[in-house]
Amino acid sequence: MASRDMRGVMRRLKLKLVLYVVGGLFGLIAFGFLLAALTIWIGDHMTPFEACVTMALALGAISGATFATVAVLNHRDRKRRRKNAVTGDVGRAAMIAVSASVLPLLLRNKTLISMIAIAGAAFMVFSGGNTDEDI
Repeated sequence: MASRDMRGVMRRLKLKLVLYVVGGLFGLIAFGFLLAALTIWIGDHMTPFEACVTMALALGAISGATFATVAVLNHRDRKRRRKNAVTGDVGRAAMIAVSASVLPLLLRNKTLISMIAIAGAAFMVFSGGNTDEDI
């Protein structure tokens, strides 16, 4: 039953992917025709060479603004990750300190619960925790 449901989900996902790709291609073609029409319209008011240069400069400016926005967002994201990494290191150091102080008490009483607690603490210390960078 579950495999049949998964096959249906995969089939729908593949269909959606194909439809998005086809729609995207037609959108790019429409954008190309729009740019050509705009260049021809501008060409009526100036020479064809000037119209092409004007369009190239306008699209270059839009492209530059887009890349600048992406660069600013990436810089902000790196700063946030760096700040979270420092906070994570402090938290990890505190966890190691607490684990080291409790470890002799847990080792004295060798019950199943204390062994599970030791294993869990060791896993948390050495795994590095879950950060936004993993996502």
